[in-house]
Amino acid sequence: MQTRLHLLQDWTHHLQALLPGLRVTRVRGLALLSLGLIWAGTPQLGHIAATLPLPVQELSTVRRLRRWLATRAVPVVATWQPLARAFLAHRGQRELLLVFDPTPERDDATLLVLGLGVHRRVLPLAWHIVPGQTAWAHPTTAYLARLGQRVAAVLPPGVTVTRVVDRGLASAAVIDWCQRLGWHGLMRLNVDARQGVHVRLPDGTVCPAWACVPGPGRRWAGPVAAFQTQGWYAAELTSIWPVRSREPWVLLSDRP
Repeated sequence: MQTRLHLLQDWTHHLQALLPGLRVTRVRGLALLSLGLIWAGTPQLGHIAATLPLPVQELSTVRRLRRWLATRAVPVVATWQPLARAFLAHRGQRELLLVFDPTPERDDATLLVLGLGVHRRVLPLAWHIVPGQTAWAHPTTAYLARLGQRVAAVLPPGVTVTRVVDRGLASAAVIDWCQRLGWHGLMRLNVDARQGVHVRLPDGTVCPAWACVPGPGRRWAGPVAAFQTQGWYAAELTSIWPVRSREPWVLLSDRP
């Protein structure tokens, strides 16, 4: 526990330097919660309390963490932005992969996350909660654009960004806001005959994007134009149908 105590003290001092406007007691609560999450490997407060090197009963620590989580006095965005900026600072001059990940939480809500893709995981950088049973106030692309602006505000200079969205969100609107932010885009296209995107090939042929590969074991890549109703956007199409897959992977990007 002595090693953890030293680490907790160092982490608390580091957070105080990053968040000079936050009260010391709230910084300490954040330090306890964040390190406890790592050590416990679970968000359950009882398990977190058991890992923390504090000279009090675990039940007291649970109550302390619960009060910290319940307080409205912690400005979430203002607290998170300096932390995200510090986290991303060492990644300057590199290419970042940003993934848009909508995650349903039972039937209550959906968590819209724009995060950094690292080792098959998405580390959240910006998020928004929308209802699960009622209509959203704005289209998904509007939320995506808002999240993109928040992430752009904390990115280090000189970084190259590629934004990834899964099928169902492919649209000219997504391309537009990526271009406004100076980001590259990569989107997976739907292979459903009723919802699939049509493309115009270099020879002028217009066909569903998924029709470029006739069967398993085949691939096709090249320049196309997509989204005819929005005015034909120039893009690069890559379609790969692995031998043991039921359907092809069809990807649209602004780069080969």
